[in-house]
Amino acid sequence: MTPLTLYGMFARQREWLLWRHEVAMRTPLYELHRAQGATFTEYQGWTVPDVFSHPTEEYWSVRRGVGVVDVSYRTTIRIGGPERIQFLHRILSNDVQNLSPGRGCRATLLTAKGKVIAAMNVFIAGDAVFLETEPAAGHPLLEKLEMYRLMQKVEIEDVSGTVAKLLVQGPRSRELLLTVCGEEPTFDEELSHGEARVKLDGEEGHHESRSVSMRLMRVGETGEQGYELVVPMAEAGSVWERIMQLGASLDLKPVGFRALNILRIEAGIPWYGIDVDETHFPQEARLDEALDWNKGCFIGYEPVARIKFRGHVNRALTGLELSRKAELESGNVIWKGDRQIGYVTSAGYSPGLDAVIALGYVRREFLDPGQEVLVQTVEGPIPAVVSRLPFIRSEPASDNM
Repeated sequence: MTPLTLYGMFARQREWLLWRHEVAMRTPLYELHRAQGATFTEYQGWTVPDVFSHPTEEYWSVRRGVGVVDVSYRTTIRIGGPERIQFLHRILSNDVQNLSPGRGCRATLLTAKGKVIAAMNVFIAGDAVFLETEPAAGHPLLEKLEMYRLMQKVEIEDVSGTVAKLLVQGPRSRELLLTVCGEEPTFDEELSHGEARVKLDGEEGHHESRSVSMRLMRVGETGEQGYELVVPMAEAGSVWERIMQLGASLDLKPVGFRALNILRIEAGIPWYGIDVDETHFPQEARLDEALDWNKGCFIGYEPVARIKFRGHVNRALTGLELSRKAELESGNVIWKGDRQIGYVTSAGYSPGLDAVIALGYVRREFLDPGQEVLVQTVEGPIPAVVSRLPFIRSEPASDNM
């Protein structure tokens, strides 16, 4: 799919989205994943690799070594034009104006009532700003950006279909990048980023090697040290195969959606469309890092500022650990006695804790860690305790290899 400029093209975009929901999209690495024996699942209109070998094996590859995840299904929006910084600074909830090229931040776009339209990572490049979000937030974000653009000199493009996005996560992720790129990343601050190159083998019949340019971002999405690689779509297969080849000495594993999901639940990271949507205030979803109170007004500022300075939220996202294994689904009710106090948004089995854990919204008076509650399941109510997030705090990876 070529970059889509949204000006005057909403009708075409809506038709495409309707088609996308009827026919699940595939990442550019789909055939390679299938050849590696992956099984697949559906996620927000996309067919994504669910399991490559075994979820537990993939989980431990990230916790103890390094794993690579295809997240090409995420929406990437490029904002260009001479007034791009002023435009985004005016509408987003975090300070974009004081970020220099090579840095980034987490941000939200809110409704006038302070509810979350989209949660995103923001990356400042030399000639553009890149916004990355979950696919469920992609179309609403694009529509609002175009609506708020007015007469400002900005260009808005959905470039999702031009790139592949790979997460490299785990305590040996820097070591893998040294092997793949020939040098370590020169930045450590979360969401900092820069250019890097992957050296590929020469084409068949040629001895000379070639390299592929990519954007490399410091992005931790599992509670471990991690990076994101953004590569041109045409080179996605070659880069994936090269990473797998060179990572073999580090026992690199491809990681599917199921393992990534439990890793991010353990890390207490909410996903848009699953744990947070347009019914939530950012403070309820623990997105405080995406809010800057010194930048001045932004869309939805007054309602969230009242929560910050004069009030509180009535519910908040928290962790839950069940007393025994059970199947949990989004929407399962959380009880305290005979009182309904919340609901589950995400859940799964944690190999690290040997327990079923969940994220869910609980009323503020029951948020203290250790609070005993009941979680409704198909088997009936099961005892659980409220847990502090993140569930697992990993040690920082050593710089000494």
